[in-house]
Amino acid sequence: EDENCFQWNDATLRLDALCNGVSATFDHIEKLIEELTGVNRSVIERDLPEVIPDIWGDNSHGYSFVDACVPTSRAVLEKLFHKFRDDLWIRTENGHTLNPACAREILQKLEEIQRFLCILGFITVGQLPRATEWLRHTYRNGHRPRTIFMQDKKLWFAIRQAKTESLVGHSQFIPHQSSTRYTSIFLFYILYLRPVEIEFASIVHGKEFAAPYTDALWVIAGQTNKPAWFYVAFE
Repeated sequence: EDENCFQWNDATLRLDALCNGVSATFDHIEKLIEELTGVNRSVIERDLPEVIPDIWGDNSHGYSFVDACVPTSRAVLEKLFHKFRDDLWIRTENGHTLNPACAREILQKLEEIQRFLCILGFITVGQLPRATEWLRHTYRNGHRPRTIFMQDKKLWFAIRQAKTESLVGHSQFIPHQSSTRYTSIFLFYILYLRPVEIEFASIVHGKEFAAPYTDALWVIAGQTNKPAWFYVAFE
């Protein structure tokens, strides 16, 4: 019997194929980031803050560890604006106006990065949660407390078990620590690219459309908790 294979009914899982697929997905996300920003893996790891302070017990509305890195994220936003300056702005009689086609293209690239991060995190974070639980993650306190935390350089996801809350009468969470490589890519996205996503979504579609991006983690086309695309990705 092959120790590299797991059999379940008519399905077979090969561990080597799974590992290769995960590695290829990491490479693909890093390639997408480099194509968009010019930042490669070594720069991602080098430019991340040495310490990201996070007060786990701060339940105040709007609190998030990402706010400590706002100045740096604004610099990345300005860099991206500069990189696409020839295509992003249209000269008019009154000066310059945003080219909506280019802005939408950038948003689509950011959404593609987000989709792959979402799927990769779901597979690698540990025991598989329900899709609806995974898609409900928030990185900022809102009407419910956030579910993503930093401990030194460690990234933690608190998987909220919403299905059992009504049975036990209180909130239940399963903590999962992410791998070092996933943490680096995730932090680059949430600290530096998410502010770009918020800015462009607000410019192209309006502030109401962009609002979910400020606290919900997985936002596709301005919507959260929509698992249809997620299920399709695994077909």
